Amino acid sequence: MTRQTRCGSRFSIWACTLAFSGLTPHTAASAGDLYRVVEIPAGAMEYDVPISSYMGVAYVNVRIDIAKPYRIGEYEVTVGQWNLCVQDGWCPSRPGLEKPALQDHPMVKVTWHDAYRFALWISKKTGRRYRLPTEHEWFFAANEGKYRKEQSPTYSYANIESIRKIPKITYPIGTFGANAWGVYDTAGNVWEWTLACYALAEERLRGPQRAAELNDPQRCVTRITGGEHRAHVPDFIADTYNGGCATLKPAANLGFRLVLENDPEE
Repeated sequence: MTRQTRCGSRFSIWACTLAFSGLTPHTAASAGDLYRVVEIPAGAMEYDVPISSYMGVAYVNVRIDIAKPYRIGEYEVTVGQWNLCVQDGWCPSRPGLEKPALQDHPMVKVTWHDAYRFALWISKKTGRRYRLPTEHEWFFAANEGKYRKEQSPTYSYANIESIRKIPKITYPIGTFGANAWGVYDTAGNVWEWTLACYALAEERLRGPQRAAELNDPQRCVTRITGGEHRAHVPDFIADTYNGGCATLKPAANLGFRLVLENDPEE
């Protein structure tokens, strides 16, 4: 039976995006072969988000409610996976990424829009729906659903040479180990893009995060990243050391992992 696609449903937003790009979704490869995911259970957690102002740092308590289990990348997207996207003409090539020793390293120096494009490509490649995680999904998975108080790290930008000395080298995926839920490297030296838009208002911080609304390149221009600390970075920035970083401490590497959404039949 042929599926009728209308551009108003949650599924068809994804399908129509591909269609407007001149593509139709199809199964060209096994999803598991291209990108491995682990299932995260439903649950709830609280975490305290620091809000900095001229008066100092205040904390907003945010409750995360995960109504249903979801699937998130076991690892960050690798250079090898990125190169497959490059070969298909979907992702921009970067000098030096053809080196064999780098293929199992996380792909970094990517903008939010680069990550969004990769998600569209792998969705087209597998016939499954991939996207960046919401901030809530990322922090829930990274912290095993346990309470977390975010730090508000400070760093002096007066001495730019000191900033440049912070190690930016990447390591093979798995180097920093897995948490109890099988999610690797969330405490490593790669910050990961999420769908969430940067907000200062408490009601927006405490509000629900709807992936179908946030998974839109026009939704906002500054997104939340998760890593050693929570950061907010303009979506066009690929390297925070070259300017444009909105966080208090530079995010050494900007990479990403994906969520595999449930199909309507599941």
